[in-house]
Amino acid sequence: MIQSLSLNPFDSLKSVGRTLQVLAMDNNQNGDVEDNGSDLLAEELAKLQRQYMLMESNKKAYTEEMGSHLAKQKKIICSLEQEKVNLVEHVNMTKNKQKETNDLRLKECLVEKWNEYLCVNDELTDQKKCHDDIEKEILKIQNELDLIFRQREPSAGKSKNKVECDLQRHEELLENKLHVVII
Repeated sequence: MIQSLSLNPFDSLKSVGRTLQVLAMDNNQNGDVEDNGSDLLAEELAKLQRQYMLMESNKKAYTEEMGSHLAKQKKIICSLEQEKVNLVEHVNMTKNKQKETNDLRLKECLVEKWNEYLCVNDELTDQKKCHDDIEKEILKIQNELDLIFRQREPSAGKSKNKVECDLQRHEELLENKLHVVII
């Protein structure tokens, strides 16, 4: 009798045991084999059956052990996956906090620079206004001086000394005004 080859050793032991049982039955029915040969076959069959039972119990224990081991592995995998999710969330929160901090610093810097710009712009506007006022005052004083110089020419009815004194006082007054405006 030809047996098909199996990769599972338990299946091959089962088939060997069945083959021996069939041979023993055939020998008993034929009566061709001596009792001594049938005893050997019976012993071999009993030995193989014990090995088979032992292997079956080992298989059962191994299956149970591997089942519990796989359950533990699955638990560990789930735990690690949850830890990974938590770490990714933590990293994302940290990145968001850093981004918010950087955005806040940038906003503060922009506000500070804008305030500086406004202060400088106000100061520049004040300086331009002051400069324009000084220019107007200078122009006014120059016009008055021109008028005085034109009047310095000999005037008809006034004495030169009196005109010169008046012009000098007026000139000093204008210079004082100019000095006050510049300061």
